[in-house]
Amino acid sequence: MAFQGWYCLLPCQIITAIAIGLNILELSCLHRRVIEWPSTRIFLISLGYADLLVSSSSFVWFAVYISTRKKEANEVNSLLNGVDLSIILFSIISSIASVWLITIDRLICVIRPVTYRSLASPSWAKRITVFAWICSCLLTLILMSLGFFFNKYYVIRYCLATGLLLTSICMVAAYSIIIRTVRKTNRLTRDPTNRDSMSEMQRMRQVRREKTEDHLIMMSVIIVTAFISCSSPYTIFAFFEARYEGPFCSDEPTFKTTALTILFFNMVLDPCVYLFYRLSPAKCLKAFLCKKEVRAAPQHFRERALTYHARVEEESSTGVLL
Repeated sequence: MAFQGWYCLLPCQIITAIAIGLNILELSCLHRRVIEWPSTRIFLISLGYADLLVSSSSFVWFAVYISTRKKEANEVNSLLNGVDLSIILFSIISSIASVWLITIDRLICVIRPVTYRSLASPSWAKRITVFAWICSCLLTLILMSLGFFFNKYYVIRYCLATGLLLTSICMVAAYSIIIRTVRKTNRLTRDPTNRDSMSEMQRMRQVRREKTEDHLIMMSVIIVTAFISCSSPYTIFAFFEARYEGPFCSDEPTFKTTALTILFFNMVLDPCVYLFYRLSPAKCLKAFLCKKEVRAAPQHFRERALTYHARVEEESSTGVLL
């Protein structure tokens, strides 16, 4: 990227600085606040670490690049792109993989609730997360090695744009299925006939479960919508630049800076969705400063009195995940 002046990259620098603070706050809350679905919590933590790595490495790159004089820009660019560009690319791919994990987790939870309850566990989620990060590292090495045979920047941008486009299409399809299934399930479970056949304790648990599932699904939908909205401008720019192998219009630097700023803005939206969708800023700071785990709403005494075998029997008879 040719030297364009400090003012061109200053918006990205400000956004990455804000993203670092928000992602640290989000990770602190996620580590100390236990939600009902541990696998979803682990995938959210993975997304938080990926966004934090993107924002931190980008902040360093922008800071050094902005503070460099014009005649030294090419030297600094060649020095940093070998290491820092690899870290940025690895963290972006890891962020995309984490969004995929969250989507698949919600999709299985809605479509196959009983199977999800039997498979979803913290150890299972951690193994899947580690595997996704290893695959991201291998994909980064492959893309960086292609620079020895082709133009590294155009190959990376084309592959990244392809990944963003395919991810956006699959996310829209997956969450369309999720929303349609949730609406159908809610119509059945909220039917007065089905409600009358349940005991008072089952109705209480069903209402609490519906509220929690609706919250997680809505939060995931907002995260994916923000991801698609923020990645679309950069995807269009990368496709055009890779297609023409260079500037494709007179305002190419302005369009590039704008698309990059919007792409990095997604790192600010992800923690804001989790932190402020359900919690107030005061509660977020309290969870950040608290040394103990802040657990989700405690279960009712009568619910804790149920044994595991009774829950399995109710699930098999009613077909409703308890």
